Amino acid sequence: MRFDVGVRESLARAIHEAYLVRFGGEPGSGAVPWGSLAEDLRNAARGQADDLVVKAALVGCSIVPQDRAQVDFSLTDDEIEMLARHEHSRWMSERMSSGWTYGDLRDDQTKRHPDMVEYDALSEEAKDKDRDVIRRMLVILESGGYGLRRQTE
Repeated sequence: MRFDVGVRESLARAIHEAYLVRFGGEPGSGAVPWGSLAEDLRNAARGQADDLVVKAALVGCSIVPQDRAQVDFSLTDDEIEMLARHEHSRWMSERMSSGWTYGDLRDDQTKRHPDMVEYDALSEEAKDKDRDVIRRMLVILESGGYGLRRQTE
């Protein structure tokens, strides 16, 4: 499944809005409205939207129109953790392809970030950022008129 351009853009905006709610006050966090957001950060949100299909498949689900979605769908703790690992790996790959490397402190000018390490080396606070992305996944999909259905149903 691929989202059409309009849905993809809508999902990317919803991802950014959810990000603003959680991280809006952190310096250097990209905490600006979508219209003022740098194109590389817009593309990062679009990449995260595209990856929703991959994440759904990793837990044996399909993305379906909301009226066909599983009612009261939820992910298990193990699924959340597995998808958080996947999300961190996706994020690191996206960042590395843009020239980011590890640094003790985040520095957007030099493209250095303290979370440019393997998932197991992250602090619990940093892991929670990835887990939060996964927990918001259903809300993001619903904003575009979609939901999840386990393929076994």
